[in-house]
Amino acid sequence: LDSEVLRFLYNTGMSLADFVVLLPLAAVPGGQAVTTTLLGGNAAADTAQDITERGGTAAQAFWGGAAAGAAEAFFEKFSLDALWKAGKVTGAASFFKELLRGAGIEGAEEMATEVANILSDELIMGDKSHYALRVKGYEESGMSREEAEKAAAVDMAKQVGLAFAGGF
Repeated sequence: LDSEVLRFLYNTGMSLADFVVLLPLAAVPGGQAVTTTLLGGNAAADTAQDITERGGTAAQAFWGGAAAGAAEAFFEKFSLDALWKAGKVTGAASFFKELLRGAGIEGAEEMATEVANILSDELIMGDKSHYALRVKGYEESGMSREEAEKAAAVDMAKQVGLAFAGGF
């Protein structure tokens, strides 16, 4: 997909589809653990593939995948939702308040996962991290090192914001 918006919509839609497919597992004993494992495994596999495509070593793909899988599983298992108790729904206003509260918490969880993924990518991949590759690309387009680093940092912040929006 050529458009950032289309990629965002596609990825958000696929995430929703994953959720719908896995939803019935929550009703069976042990289903939540299976769901967490599947989501973590999917994140691990996607990240390992991404690292391999960027020229990473097998060790980098393994550790990057492990870090992404762990972050996904951690923020699914230890939900921020547990920190706030749901309020009682007594009408339309309280329903929408609870809906927004839940959406905000889901967005914050996705945001935290994205930050963990960015940090682990930088640590594991070094000069082949998404941040470093963006800095290099901006420098090649004529920006100074300082300008390139700022632009890449803005890109990472946008990525975190999109993760929040997708979770929301």
